[in-house]
Amino acid sequence: MNNQKLTIVQDMGKKSQDTKLKENWDNLIQRFSILQYQISPTKYGDILKEVIDILKALKTNQPKPKIYRAKEKRLHELEQLFMQQSNKLSR
Repeated sequence: MNNQKLTIVQDMGKKSQDTKLKENWDNLIQRFSILQYQISPTKYGDILKEVIDILKALKTNQPKPKIYRAKEKRLHELEQLFMQQSNKLSR
């Protein structure tokens, strides 16, 4: 009986982690979509192409923690790069 309770509790913890990862995954897709619409295709075509490719990959793959961390890091780098370039042009 104790083993059953233990497995039930472990399953509950795993399900909550899976739903949290799914929510974070959807949030990441949304942030990439926002970045996609902020980028001008004539000025930043290479960055836009990369963002579109990442969006396609995120939408077709299942949520995995390792991929999530890598793409979140890349999103942060792209946002930094885009902000730096747009600040240079605005001056």
